[in-house]
Amino acid sequence: MLAKYLTLTRKRLWPVVVIAAILVATAFELHNQGRLWICACGRVLLWAGNICSSDNSQQLFDPDSFTHLPHPFTIVL
Repeated sequence: MLAKYLTLTRKRLWPVVVIAAILVATAFELHNQGRLWICACGRVLLWAGNICSSDNSQQLFDPDSFTHLPHPFTIVL
């Protein structure tokens, strides 16, 4: 019974390990390229609503964020 539980747990764990490894490798490569972790302005905002400012596309969400979800569907279709 325990062996069956451990096997199921390993099967469920490997995707998480692979995804974590990909994220770590990506972060390492971006760091090696000299990318900034946050905006050059030094502040982190959840929403940057002014599309004509330097904060546009540098913060977590902006007016263009909502168009990123449909892009894969429109490209495939």
